[in-house]
Formats: sequence, structure tokens, C-alpha cells
Amino acid sequence: MLTKVRSLKRLTLLLPGQDSQESGLSDLCLPEHLWEQGYPKVMEYCPGDRPLRSFWKHYRGPGAELALRGEDLLSLYADSLQMVLLCERNSPLAHFLDGMARHCLLAHRLRGSLHVVVD
Repeated sequence: MLTKVRSLKRLTLLLPGQDSQESGLSDLCLPEHLWEQGYPKVMEYCPGDRPLRSFWKHYRGPGAELALRGEDLLSLYADSLQMVLLCERNSPLAHFLDGMARHCLLAHRLRGSLHVVVD
């Protein structure tokens, strides 16, 4: 019997000087079912080459991995909060997007970065 291997997309907050192979200060995981649920909404409402669209575009493979710093963190923060307003209140998707926004602000305040890693 074959079992489908599920990957997990993870947003890791790294401090300056930390390598993406190290354990981050804080992780936020996006389960595949939540990614699938949010995909149509993000693709419809998030324009062009915005960081949230880039984050959501691919779940697996090299295209799914990103590193965000500086102004990109603030753009992802703004996009995430905008999408929260389009979600059902207290939905798992709204909670994830809110957590993503908080990770962006913390990474920016600490002059760190967010790395998207697929396990």
C-alpha cells in the first residue's frame, strides 16, 4: 500500500547572521489543506508580484522557497492583514494570515528575515 507523503510549508524567522539551515527563532507552519483553501482567494485578490502571492503560488519545489527581508516583510505584513479582512472571522485561514503578519513585524523589528522552507 502506497501512502502519499505530505510536505509541510514552514515560515521560519531568522535573526541576522543565522543560516537558513539552522533552527529559527520562531516557526509558523502552513498545512497543505489550508494552502489549498486560501489559494483561490489569494490569487484573485493579491495583485501581480506581491510577496503574499509569491508565497502562496507554489506549495512544493524550489518555487515554493523564499527569503524575505526589509521592505518585503512590510509588504507581506500589509497583504496578510488585507487578506484577513476577506476571510471568515476566526477561520483557520484568518488565524494563519494574522500569525504571518505578526511574524513579519517581529522579523522587521529584529532586522531579521523570514525564510519559507518546504519539508
